[in-house]
Amino acid sequence: VLAGLPAGGGTPLAAALDLTRTTAAAVARDAAGGGGSVVAILLTDGGANVARDGSGGRTRAAADALDAARRLRGGAATTVVVDCSPRGDAFTRELATAMNARHLRLPRSDAGALRDVARAAHAGGAA
Repeated sequence: VLAGLPAGGGTPLAAALDLTRTTAAAVARDAAGGGGSVVAILLTDGGANVARDGSGGRTRAAADALDAARRLRGGAATTVVVDCSPRGDAFTRELATAMNARHLRLPRSDAGALRDVARAAHAGGAA
C-alpha cells in the first residue's frame, strides 16, 4: 500500500490537515460508545507548496499548514508526524510542535515501522 501512495507534485498540506481534523472528529464521535481512540499519522517531507485557497507558493502554503496544525492540537486524534524526507526537514518538526504531536524521522518508511508507530501512538507510548 505504501508503494502506491502518490508522491511529488503539489502538496496541499493545510487542506490535508483540515480534512484530518474533520475526519478524526467524526471517527471519535462514532467510536465514543466503544471506547475507541483515533490516531492520525502524517507522512510528509515537509514540502507544503499549495495554500488552502489552491494557490501556489511555499510561504503561504507553510503558513496555512501551521495554522491547520494548530487547529489539530488538542483535537480528537493523537497525532504523529513522520518525516520521510531523505535528510530530515525542520518544517516537519515545526508542524509536530504546532499540533503537539510526536515527531519521528523515518527516511525509509516501511510497513513494519509505520505499524509500530501506529501501535505505540494508539497505546499512548513511544515507538
